[in-house]
Amino acid sequence: LNSNLKEEALNYNAFTDIEFNPKKSINCQAYSLALYVSLEKRKLLQKDSIPPKDEFIKMISNFKIENTSDKPLI
Repeated sequence: LNSNLKEEALNYNAFTDIEFNPKKSINCQAYSLALYVSLEKRKLLQKDSIPPKDEFIKMISNFKIENTSDKPLI
């Protein structure tokens, strides 16, 4: 992401992807952007870099995930 888009994304707390269809894909741009914002706000990214794969997976596996399509709405 360029600097302007990064700063703009940090102004939001929620994202949606109207094109995402979990029956056709496992990736969602809105979820990816939300994850980036979460990591950035927690100051877990160093110089806009993502840690090596094993460290990254360990880091994000500690997060409680809420309000995603894999959780039924109450």
